[in-house]
Amino acid sequence: MLSLIQLRFYRRYATPHPPALRLPKGWKFTAQVSLHLVLPALALVNLAARHLVSGSPPVYGYEVLSLLSSLATWPTLLALVFVERRYQVGRYYITIFCHFYGKPVI
Repeated sequence: MLSLIQLRFYRRYATPHPPALRLPKGWKFTAQVSLHLVLPALALVNLAARHLVSGSPPVYGYEVLSLLSSLATWPTLLALVFVERRYQVGRYYITIFCHFYGKPVI
């Protein structure tokens, strides 16, 4: 949920990085993206293995909620990773954020 709020702030206040500051895609970024794709699949496989292989105990509500939150959270965070890589939030956003929370502006 907080990542959706952060995506909204990026949509409103972000500016694209200049071409000179764009980051090249390295192995660490590829590993991060891969983990963001593997972790929701792992949650699904975990639930399936726990209930289909081990004699089919009942599926509880907290397990379904955990699976749904994992399936919603990781792709949203992956989108946020790509947005943060291509855009920057300027001083205007920091000023609004600090004014809203009553903290001094940097």
